[in-house]
Amino acid sequence: MRLVGPSWYNVGDHAVTRVPGQSPGFYLYNSILLPNEYLNETYPANVMPMNYGEIIPQEDLADIVAYLLSLSGE
Repeated sequence: MRLVGPSWYNVGDHAVTRVPGQSPGFYLYNSILLPNEYLNETYPANVMPMNYGEIIPQEDLADIVAYLLSLSGE
């Protein structure tokens, strides 16, 4: 079985290291709105919908990012 994206395990911790100088919250927010912008080379492009910014209210996006940041291995 091939995964189409990385695990959510410790996603907040991994987001810290993905783009130098970018906060983990902004990285995750950007990854939801622009899923092809920071692709990991081991996963395919164009898998995630590109219209989440149009269909998910800003408050819900903020809640999703906060939830993802709360996922840690601690």
